Amino acid sequence: IMLARRPRPTPRLSPQCTFRRWLAKKKKGGNRGTKGGGGKGGDAARTKGGEGTPGQFVARLEHVHKVLPGGRVLFNDVSLGLLSGAKVGILGPNGAGKSSLLRLLAGTDSEHEGNVWRAPSLRVGMLEQEPQLDESRCVLDNVLDGVSDARNALDRFEAVSALIEAGGGGGGGGGGGGEARPLESLSLEELLGEQAAAGDAVEALDCWNLRLEARTAMEALRCPPGEAMPAVLSGGQRRRVALCRLLLSKPELLLLDEP
Repeated sequence: IMLARRPRPTPRLSPQCTFRRWLAKKKKGGNRGTKGGGGKGGDAARTKGGEGTPGQFVARLEHVHKVLPGGRVLFNDVSLGLLSGAKVGILGPNGAGKSSLLRLLAGTDSEHEGNVWRAPSLRVGMLEQEPQLDESRCVLDNVLDGVSDARNALDRFEAVSALIEAGGGGGGGGGGGGEARPLESLSLEELLGEQAAAGDAVEALDCWNLRLEARTAMEALRCPPGEAMPAVLSGGQRRRVALCRLLLSKPELLLLDEP
């Protein structure tokens, strides 16, 4: 038989005391990871926390000044930088300029003073509060607009393959002067050459399973059915479709206006 003392009851701490202890522990751990300029472990911790990789900026605003048409000063000498891998939230009341700030970062607003810099060849994608969809086309087609190059390459390969399976085109010649000829006018030999070129384009873009990947993304985001038309969608459904389209484009800087 083993005897043990009854454990003393743990004193209950007030929320303020608990928060102070957590903050002190966090600061102590942060100082340990960044001591001496920060090693790999410290940088990795900051990146995982959404603070980004130190020194690797993807976009910057420098002394930006913006005035609205009525004369109201929206931004006055604003400077900020976005680090690679960072997750940043912008908070403020209505009319504070949150959407305008995102448009400056996206490069869609040029009416300002000061410098806006983005990393060369940076792919930027922005989800507006009220995204635009093509009302004449179904949900799936709108989603595939985010990867239009891949969709067009795959569509051409499928069109050429269908003509070859049907026995070839007309082979009537024409289309001189370097003008593009309709597929239906190509001979079987020419169609085979077009099929090889289209297949190389699809291979380079790695989009053989494009529609399956699009439908998988739509299901993950709980988008409406692919055959649905935008006119019957609610505001929330339209935003899900636009977000899916945006994510498929794989932007390196993703800007979400009230997602």
